[in-house]
Amino acid sequence: MNAGSVTSIFRRLLFHASPVVGFALTIAMWSLASALVGNESVLPGPVRTGQAAIELIANGRLESDILASLTRVMEGWLLAIAIAVPLGGLMGRNESIRRVVLPVVEVIRPIPPIAMIPIAILWFGIGATSQLFIVCYGALFPMLIGIFDAFRGVDRIYENAAQSLGCHGVSLFRRVVVMAALPTVLSSIRIGLGLAFISLVASELIAASTGLGALIANSRVLFQTDYVLVGMITIGLVGFTLGWVMTLVEGRLTRHWR
Repeated sequence: MNAGSVTSIFRRLLFHASPVVGFALTIAMWSLASALVGNESVLPGPVRTGQAAIELIANGRLESDILASLTRVMEGWLLAIAIAVPLGGLMGRNESIRRVVLPVVEVIRPIPPIAMIPIAILWFGIGATSQLFIVCYGALFPMLIGIFDAFRGVDRIYENAAQSLGCHGVSLFRRVVVMAALPTVLSSIRIGLGLAFISLVASELIAASTGLGALIANSRVLFQTDYVLVGMITIGLVGFTLGWVMTLVEGRLTRHWR
């Protein structure tokens, strides 16, 4: 084996090991920071945080909080999709609807989901309905704008070409317009899922008794910093998993399109 082959193999190994190296460096820096602080009640190290995670898993609390958060985020996200897809498609394809709806959307869209929490509590109380509202609100507008742009951006040349081949009406919309917009629509839906999860955690920090956000809020009050870190890390892992699953789904649905 020559030097070039050895170098190539080393580079491939380094490439595939890069995520592991990144996590190892992060844990090492975390351990060092905890040691420098010198008080694990303020900044627990990886070992103590791992022990706290085992405790939460053993008593079933972490599993129930993950399930509660996932249930809420999926309900709110699906509700947002049910609104954003038809409305975004209508806005993208009909100028009259766009002129009526878009100014209202552009006024409401900059209001962050966390600013809507007080009004959600006033309207729906502290419970599942207010959380559903916050999650749906947080996911709706980014998806709506992305889907609107997707349908508006469909090149008319595709429609003209299909019409010249005898494709009209519903068939034209389904086989040409929808398929041309599909990749951007799916990307918008994937982005909306991430924002739905962020909005849910923000609402749970204030207006919930279960869920990952509630775990963090309650642990903060009890000064259980290790539980707080477990909740934060779990949010990251769950969010990563959701994004990864959506990327796989998006790739499968658009494979033939590409």
